[in-house]
Amino acid sequence: SLGNGLPPISWPPFSTTFKNETYNFKEMTKNMGSTLFTMPIISTIEHIAIAKAF
Repeated sequence: SLGNGLPPISWPPFSTTFKNETYNFKEMTKNMGSTLFTMPIISTIEHIAIAKAF
């Protein structure tokens, strides 16, 4: 069953565990590399192209 109300406000997790290895924020951004910057740019360009189509 679902609880009532909104969940408590808290910071998002800055570490994750994958295949029994724990990655902190710095390691996650290092592993993502240039994808961290290129995906938002590509997404923005796609949204602009869709908006111009209408």
